[in-house]
Amino acid sequence: MIQETSIQAIEHVRKTLSAREKKVRQVLLEHGPQTLFEIAARLGVPDHTISGRITRLHDFHEVIEDTGERRKNPRSGRPAIVWRINRATIPKPKVEAKAQQQSLAWH
Repeated sequence: MIQETSIQAIEHVRKTLSAREKKVRQVLLEHGPQTLFEIAARLGVPDHTISGRITRLHDFHEVIEDTGERRKNPRSGRPAIVWRINRATIPKPKVEAKAQQQSLAWH
């Protein structure tokens, strides 16, 4: 169950994301867990142009999280973090959230 303060925090984060951060978030929402290199390829940009966005989305906004999985970087062969959306930052549809609020009022 998501509390009202959590919903407000989610809305604040969504409003404060940069355009590029929103694009990275959207790739993860649409395509599931991805490495930085996979995200960059989907966006058609060099990986160095979004690495800072990944850092902000993880460290500052807490919108994404490390899955614990690693995939090989195609250029270096070294392991790369696989990122996913932090499920706590995905708002529930308003109808479902409203139904939860109403059910709480009956208890």
